[in-house]
Amino acid sequence: MKWLLTLALISLTCGQPAFAAAPAPVTSLAKAKPAAPTPANTELAYVDALKKVITVGPYDGYAKQIQGLFAAGQFDAMDSYFNALQQAYEGGRITDKMLAYAYQPLDQLKGVNDESIFKAWLAKNPNSYPAQYLHVNYLINVAWDARGTEFSNKTSAAQFMSFAAILQKAMAENDALISKNATAKPILSFANKLLMLRAGSSLNLKRPDTLTLAQTTLAKANALDPNNIIARYNYMTLLSPRWGGSFEEMKAFAAQIRAEKVPASIADYFDGMIQEEYGDATARKSTYAKAAPYYYAAAKLQEPYYDYGDNSALKSYIYSTFKTSFETTGKDPNTKEFLGLLNTLLRDGRYIENPGWYYGERAQTRLNVAGDLPGAWDDFQRGAAAGDAHSLYNVARVYCYGQPGLPIKPDTKLCPAYMGRAAASGSKPAQADPHGKLAVPTTQSGSWLKP
Repeated sequence: MKWLLTLALISLTCGQPAFAAAPAPVTSLAKAKPAAPTPANTELAYVDALKKVITVGPYDGYAKQIQGLFAAGQFDAMDSYFNALQQAYEGGRITDKMLAYAYQPLDQLKGVNDESIFKAWLAKNPNSYPAQYLHVNYLINVAWDARGTEFSNKTSAAQFMSFAAILQKAMAENDALISKNATAKPILSFANKLLMLRAGSSLNLKRPDTLTLAQTTLAKANALDPNNIIARYNYMTLLSPRWGGSFEEMKAFAAQIRAEKVPASIADYFDGMIQEEYGDATARKSTYAKAAPYYYAAAKLQEPYYDYGDNSALKSYIYSTFKTSFETTGKDPNTKEFLGLLNTLLRDGRYIENPGWYYGERAQTRLNVAGDLPGAWDDFQRGAAAGDAHSLYNVARVYCYGQPGLPIKPDTKLCPAYMGRAAASGSKPAQADPHGKLAVPTTQSGSWLKP
């Protein structure tokens, strides 16, 4: 589908301002003339297109376009787009969740080349709020990359020192951005500050000081936007047991949110965060079967926000259901209800973080429950594209051996390519298959297997 910036960014990428054309109120379409370009028209076009991406998609297409603009140095286009959405947010025409979603494609930047692009962007537009906000995000990512993902007892002092130095730089930039009033409602920057305060010790803060600063920051964010979610989300995470807090603190904050008379869906969202945290704690200490009810409760409470990518509880419920079935019967759940959960999660066009395993599982369930061979093939390909080992293996089998019911012939190039990737991704059947090393497929035929 054609979404987002078709009207505006085609000319923006040529360095010229562009605006959506609104038809004049005439009865004949042939006689309709575009209205004069105005910033309001541009904002309306961007907002309508963003809403369509969130509710219909495709997120992948949107992400590629935004990332392409960044890589190509189309800074005026990006400022025009993000500033218009910021104005829409400040005018109450979109929510903080929608504004944060718009930036999602650039949230994981951390490469050396990315820094050079930011330098060029800020050299061209020194007062750009989008550039400054995204550069803080970039520094946060670089800091965590320097620290690594191991537990603290496996992280070196040098890694901690590098992490602290970069995070402190990010915090200083973020504080400067807030104080310079680059935009009227810097909700994104307040959310970033709360995000960084999770690592308060690396900012030379003791836990009580961290909480005091976090409370002050949250109060400012709530004053800007009484119904915000993103600042409250980062504050709630700071209160979770994994970040030095407790369930009692989380519950007290959820009660406070309800007392602030926010919409019920927002209050439910934070109750869902508590249920998901209980699920994670139970899964670590006990069994997936005991964790599943917590994940289910969290998923139901956060259902209105699936389209924003807030579907981790649903993913965890699906995975815990799978693990429970596999641990007790040695088989997938293989029910219509389980397939329905996967269909809900994998709604076409939706943003889903790390979707590979879920596509592979839906492919297998489609086969086992509905005998849907074309649908399974489509899902295996999607899972393979996302790096899922099981999906890579099953795509490899088709290109190595063929698959009855699919009009696909063995391929001497794709067979070893996919089998090799499956083996490298950890698939044991692929590691044992000779086609992971040989470039000549056999004439053997076989059906898909579950590793």
